[in-house]
Amino acid sequence: MLLHIDEHSGQPIYRQVIDQIRRQVVAGQLPEGEQLPSVRDLAGQLRVNPMTISKAYSLLQMEGLLERRRGVGLFVPRVEKRRSNRAKANLLEEALTKAVVIGAQLGIPKEKIHRLTERLTSKVQRSRKGKGIGMAERSSQLETAIEFADNPEPRCPCVLLLDTSGSMQGPPIAALNQGLQVFRDDLCKDALASRRVELAVVTFDSEVRVVQDFVTADQFAPPPLTAQGTTAMGGGIHKALDMIHARKGEYKANGVTYYRPWVFMITDGEPQGEPDDLVREAAQRIRDDENRKSVAFFAVGVESANMARLGEIVVRTPVKLQGLNFVETFVWLSRSTQAVSHSKTDEQTALPPAGWGAV
Repeated sequence: MLLHIDEHSGQPIYRQVIDQIRRQVVAGQLPEGEQLPSVRDLAGQLRVNPMTISKAYSLLQMEGLLERRRGVGLFVPRVEKRRSNRAKANLLEEALTKAVVIGAQLGIPKEKIHRLTERLTSKVQRSRKGKGIGMAERSSQLETAIEFADNPEPRCPCVLLLDTSGSMQGPPIAALNQGLQVFRDDLCKDALASRRVELAVVTFDSEVRVVQDFVTADQFAPPPLTAQGTTAMGGGIHKALDMIHARKGEYKANGVTYYRPWVFMITDGEPQGEPDDLVREAAQRIRDDENRKSVAFFAVGVESANMARLGEIVVRTPVKLQGLNFVETFVWLSRSTQAVSHSKTDEQTALPPAGWGAV
């Protein structure tokens, strides 16, 4: 069961827990017979007061969406189809009401809101008829549409492409984890940037992993990183650029404007354990995207990083980090993305000097 608490939301935490569990039960993501974490365990995971979880669980029991089995715990009961359909309709009405209210607050005429609703409905229906499109993807498309209706701000997407190979073990990975937390905290001090800057995290060692898909900064929870394996840098670059391309497609499909996307790569080495052709293709993609101004790709070398090799891969001159000064690096990244998010989407923005590194 995946839950996220937005500390900056005006919605009470117990209500956030209720809404998220209710959606997962109604959608079948929490199936009949699934046992929920204990009050103490869930409170520990979310770092909230156990009384908050207890209150949420009690209210969900009153709705009939959870049942307590004496001496065992809380489970998802069998929900009859009629009640499930009614609950789905209620959830949809809540989401649509929120979108309509936001549209009215933005001064969008009701006729345009109606046309947008029809367009989104048609889009989902076409997707349902499409070959090879599964329920999960259709659900994701609808969730994305609702996400952008809920927060129609222009987006400033940034992929953090992070080296988690074995040479990053010990102090480097600890400092990187600390820097990520500082990055998140500093960004969230800026109310506008926290709703405009979108973050994704891709790690590369022997494998390439998307450990965090795009979320706005106010929804970002830094994932704990560990270090192991070789350095699949080329594969990581391809994944980061693929994600940028796909996200831009979602912006366009939902009428959301966006700033030039960023990829911010941190590494202490050079490509290892992957074909040279893959790395060359990755470097060519960076050059092509930079020339088209469709991405800004930054590279930071840590400790024993091969800076000459990095310079062959990226267009912008890579920066050598002074020691393990990740905190200042991420404060710079936070202030830079804040500056961009406060500008117009089509204008150049002067970035603060990178005093944490050397060219």
